[in-house]
Amino acid sequence: MDMLDKTLTDQLTAHRLYFIHYQISNNWGYKHLSQRFKEETELSLHHAESIIQRILYFENFPNINQMHMVQNGETCRQQLQLQHDFETKHIKNLKNHIPLCVDQSDLETRELLDEILKTSEQQIDWMETQCQRIRDIGVESYLLEYSHA
Repeated sequence: MDMLDKTLTDQLTAHRLYFIHYQISNNWGYKHLSQRFKEETELSLHHAESIIQRILYFENFPNINQMHMVQNGETCRQQLQLQHDFETKHIKNLKNHIPLCVDQSDLETRELLDEILKTSEQQIDWMETQCQRIRDIGVESYLLEYSHA
């Protein structure tokens, strides 16, 4: 159960992280980028709901008040780095939790954590691609691309 609580904490933190980055980038006029962050906000909330359902299935109560500290990021590059750092830690946690599911013969939770792991790894790949694009074309050109919806 501890692994589900920790994963819920990570997903609720991810929701807050992506939500504030969505709002900031939208305010800055980076409509395409903000849309990507909004999608991540919605996905993290969906994952949190699935984890809550799993916790309730085991007749426990989810702790929705536990979250990690979230930083805003004063630039697009900082936001991407903060997201990358968060997802890297989250992936490490998931990779530690999944074998526990196998040990406990809890295949449903394992499938859920595998799904979350897959999307987190995809998000890391996307972030690394964005950082490489910034290095290749410069931050100004990159942001110009993302200012259009």
